[in-house]
Amino acid sequence: MLNRFGGVDLIERHSPILNFDMDGQLIPRVQFLLELSGGDDDATGTVMRKLPAILKYLVEHLESHVEFLRSFTGLIEKMYRIILVFPNIVSASKERKLHPGISFLKECGMNSNEIFKFLTKALLFLGPSLQGNIAY
Repeated sequence: MLNRFGGVDLIERHSPILNFDMDGQLIPRVQFLLELSGGDDDATGTVMRKLPAILKYLVEHLESHVEFLRSFTGLIEKMYRIILVFPNIVSASKERKLHPGISFLKECGMNSNEIFKFLTKALLFLGPSLQGNIAY
């Protein structure tokens, strides 16, 4: 199952993967990432190698973050590129980090395409909380 994504390397970097239920946890999570990447094994493997802990997140959690970003930015077809660049985006708080950061970019007059370009070059912008750090 994980061989095509660098399975041994993933297990070495994140041994708790061995504790996952194959049918109930691991396969659905990998399938979700694979579908999100448009079936790109290389991109899916890259995300899992960058952040093996992404496999700990429930599919519902991943879907929630993806839907939030899709609805807020309108970046349906480019969503996976953001995750490929910054997989930790799935661990960022939607309320404290993602929403304020994207709102700020929209208030600066950026459209969805400009937000996508900005985020793929400076995704760490969404990492820190903006409240108290940027006056706007």
